[in-house]
Amino acid sequence: MFNGGKLQRKLREGQAAVGTIAYFGSPAFVEMAAAAGYDWLFLDTEHGHLTSSDLLPLLLAAKGTPIDVIVRVPGLIEAEIKRALDWGANGIVVPMVENAEQAALAVKWSKYAPVGRRGCGPLRAEYTHRTNEYFAQANDQVTVVAQMESLESVRNIEEIVRVPGLDAVFMGMDDLRQSMGLLGVRDHPELDGKVDEIFRAARQAGMPFGTFVGSAEACRSWIDRGALLMTVGSDLEFWLNGLDREMERLKGAERSGRES
Repeated sequence: MFNGGKLQRKLREGQAAVGTIAYFGSPAFVEMAAAAGYDWLFLDTEHGHLTSSDLLPLLLAAKGTPIDVIVRVPGLIEAEIKRALDWGANGIVVPMVENAEQAALAVKWSKYAPVGRRGCGPLRAEYTHRTNEYFAQANDQVTVVAQMESLESVRNIEEIVRVPGLDAVFMGMDDLRQSMGLLGVRDHPELDGKVDEIFRAARQAGMPFGTFVGSAEACRSWIDRGALLMTVGSDLEFWLNGLDREMERLKGAERSGRES
């Protein structure tokens, strides 16, 4: 039922887990990411072109590979959390978590009793005749991630990272910038200070943390700072970068030909 299991193991052992993002519903991209060696895949139903009905083919594409699949749900919505987990996702990312109460709700709706009160309807486990096995493993295997992306999140970070059952915090840098009036600004000392607050609180609580980056170099820089949960690029970025790069090379070759 659970794919991989690598993400939870790495986080518990203090090892960095590197994933990538899928905004579009291509099962082939899932297989490519797994074959390339990514630890986990971030399926985005908040901003991406994915809905809950797109999840099952993507989860099936991951079956038999070592990659873990985590779904970013559209918000702190119990039905969306249940649906993603019932179809076999390894965990969820909840965007715009701003206080400990919201983080606790994410845990409550993701975990079965006695840890939480997740509704009982694991359809994929049922149709594969593994319901009892799933119930026995789910609380230990499901990864619950709260996304920090506002000044309110930063103000409450020390309480958030101490919520029982929460597995990691993840930063949404652009929304954090926006809440600070810095949307579009890449580097700013005030932003760096808020990031440091999140990282410091997470370290003190022993809570894994991380963020989105666009390159291996940036990923290594964050890992060197102690980040354990990272994503590098996305299907959208990889496709765009490849298309743009080759078109620029083609245009360059045409200009060189005319000049000669």
